[in-house]
Amino acid sequence: MKYSIAIIGIGRQGKNLLREFKTVAHVAYAFGKKDLKLSRALKDHYVEAVVVATPIKTHFSIARRALLAGKHVFLEKPMTDNVSQARALVKLAQKQKRSLFIGHTFLYHPIFEKIKEINKRDPIISTHFEWHKLGSFHEDIKWNLLVHDVALLLTLWSKPIHLKLLYKKTVIGSGDILSAEFFFSKNRKATVNINRASSIKRKAMTFITKKQNIYLWENDILLKLDKKNNLFKEIFESKNAALGIECGAFLRTIKEKSDGSFGARVIEVWSKLK
Repeated sequence: MKYSIAIIGIGRQGKNLLREFKTVAHVAYAFGKKDLKLSRALKDHYVEAVVVATPIKTHFSIARRALLAGKHVFLEKPMTDNVSQARALVKLAQKQKRSLFIGHTFLYHPIFEKIKEINKRDPIISTHFEWHKLGSFHEDIKWNLLVHDVALLLTLWSKPIHLKLLYKKTVIGSGDILSAEFFFSKNRKATVNINRASSIKRKAMTFITKKQNIYLWENDILLKLDKKNNLFKEIFESKNAALGIECGAFLRTIKEKSDGSFGARVIEVWSKLK
């Protein structure tokens, strides 16, 4: 039997979520954040979960209403734009005994699963993230894009001991070119460069291990440096969409009761980067 869900927010990401959820759940409602159907969906006893893909500033109020109505909640990243609201949602999910799932899509990418496996057998000591794209100017670059990388680093290495914003420049939106450094225990370090005013579309992550192996995650391909020939060779290609995997993971947490605490930790780290 498929869960019955409502999707709130049918912008670009909302449409993507609608496409994926239609294959694994029954979508009873799908509408914009201002639609009066929101109240109807929250009162509908057959709707078990609510998927929120609205602007970040609306996340707290909509997720809170949904949890109070007894619904499980899939909340697009970042869960809120401040720490106090994030913590409040975690407490509410625990009190209501409902699942609160935060949509950090890259955590569910098959290549990240490979990266975690590599980290177990040959610890990663350094990473460098590069992200070039054009667009998403309607939200702050830290909220909209950097939060993805923070989630990956927290999963890989836990909480950083120090972080520093090196550079942030406004071109079109609220800061479009950004560089940051993250320092972790055991002398591990990450650098992140994001440019959303670029003519190039590319997301690439380089990982250097304790044994000095170098891996490159580029889009849906994982490569490893062949030191003998000084060439990167493909070792894995992902055939499954991370968003579809993530949607399935949310439905599983309805039984397991995720409380959103990881999403709150991401906000706590992200908020310290100034």
